[in-house]
Amino acid sequence: MAAIKGWRDGRATFYGAPSYFSHAYISRGAGAFGEIAYGSCGYFETREGVAEPQDQDLPYGTGNVAALANVDPDYPGSCGRCYEVRCKPGLVPGSGGKPLPVDVHSPDYLAGVNPNVKDTVGRTYPGNAAEPQALNDVVCWNSTSPVIVRIVDNCPALQDKNGVLVSQTLCNSDVYHLDLSFFAFEQLAHPVYGTVDLEFRPVDCYTHTPLSFLPGFTNSTIYGDRVETGWSWNPYFLHNSEFWRPGAGINGSNATCVTVATRGQYNQPGSGDGGLSLSCRNCSEPGYQPFAVNNQLDFWVRSNSSGSPDDLRERTYPKGSVPNLSVSLNNPERNQNCNTAVHLTSSQQYQVALRFSSYRV
Repeated sequence: MAAIKGWRDGRATFYGAPSYFSHAYISRGAGAFGEIAYGSCGYFETREGVAEPQDQDLPYGTGNVAALANVDPDYPGSCGRCYEVRCKPGLVPGSGGKPLPVDVHSPDYLAGVNPNVKDTVGRTYPGNAAEPQALNDVVCWNSTSPVIVRIVDNCPALQDKNGVLVSQTLCNSDVYHLDLSFFAFEQLAHPVYGTVDLEFRPVDCYTHTPLSFLPGFTNSTIYGDRVETGWSWNPYFLHNSEFWRPGAGINGSNATCVTVATRGQYNQPGSGDGGLSLSCRNCSEPGYQPFAVNNQLDFWVRSNSSGSPDDLRERTYPKGSVPNLSVSLNNPERNQNCNTAVHLTSSQQYQVALRFSSYRV
């Protein structure tokens, strides 16, 4: 039994391969390796005039991000949580305590399609000694050298493919599973392996101090100097967004900045304004519930409008004015909304304290 803050056993795959690697395995289909930029935690910035976010719009390095399987026991509140991972040489584990079988004739077995593809630093594939047994025997680059990854996405057990829910075998098993970015995976082993046995432990993102495994750490502070552990960040109907802007917050701290629009300005049907959603996913589960011992939500907001008369969005709010806001609470997993939204007008103060008693469930 692993210590409460010790290393635990798991398994990893990867996603977000660079184009040269993806093209070497085109038989898997376009986009088969997925993309890093569109994580379910919303951690990517948007710039006006740029249609699609790129990996560089992620506020964290692409070599230090990952997705967590949504059947893993510490999945609730996992957005922004950090894990220390290290490669474990040998056979990749499968369900029921048995090694993971591989179909050496499938396009999913990368070594069977093209074993000669190098990683981004020019290293060649070391080979799979267990290929005759249809297993995957991984050679690690360095089993004592860990990598810190931050959760920015999830690996769903069931994925909707053309209206049909399909089980994703590796993300829907009794083996703890992480889907590492390609660039994190290649620090552990060659990407041609596709899967790897690993050891992992949750850690503080900044001190790297090991944390307890269950319940997984979440922060009751939603945004301090950054979006805090446990919270997704999803602006909507937006033109520009900055995950953090240095010096824009209270007393020179960071702030998150978004330029949002109405549905009409964003060419969406219906009416309504844009906004910013901050969510702790599956956090109604016992042991999580970040607001369980709190009775008030405090936040600070100001307009970043210059008041330009030449821009409809800018002239709507003169420079220095506070935008009108509607603040609501909901439980997305249960599709449950509090019946009351608190409306803030420009006559109110920048710094706001909302008591939870203002809402009715």
